[in-house]
Amino acid sequence: SKRPRPHIEQPPRSPLLTLSSHIHLRWDDRARRVLPADDQIGIPWRHLAPFLDSPPRAPRTLADVATVPRRIFSLADIPLLGGVLSYQVWDACLTEADRRFLARFLPPGSDAEEAVQDLLTGENHHFGNPLVTWSSALCCGDLHPDAVLNKEQQIRADKKAYHAHLKNYHSDMTDTVTRWRDKWLTCDNPKSLFRG
Repeated sequence: SKRPRPHIEQPPRSPLLTLSSHIHLRWDDRARRVLPADDQIGIPWRHLAPFLDSPPRAPRTLADVATVPRRIFSLADIPLLGGVLSYQVWDACLTEADRRFLARFLPPGSDAEEAVQDLLTGENHHFGNPLVTWSSALCCGDLHPDAVLNKEQQIRADKKAYHAHLKNYHSDMTDTVTRWRDKWLTCDNPKSLFRG
């Protein structure tokens, strides 16, 4: 007989955490320099911003860095991570306070218990399962703090380039309209401008 599932209410959004990133370092004898340890993952501010009432305006650092057991990185098959992050672990190993805290990261308005069960049992949400995507990124090293920082810098550079391109486009459009106006004002017969 199964025990009844507890109902988990999503707590109101409030100041979530006081985060500061602490990257663990190691000395590399071959490179003769300090490097970040391999067994950690970084969380960028843009991933946490939707869950905070007042996120920082222009963060330059990671929101947080967490150490992950090295055994996770050695899993040969990403679905094996589902044995570590499973609904049974959620249901049996986490306290009610832990579940309430983690429920803050679920989309507002969803049934937390149902969403967690779907997520941890591998159901697809909007063309995929975020846990599978995250597991793949974790095992490939895409969540290492250096990789996350590089990606954040690339996103900022792409955004800056896009805004510069948009500004140039608008300037070119303004120049074109100004030339058309000047041509219109100096033309003896404006109707001739529209003849093919």
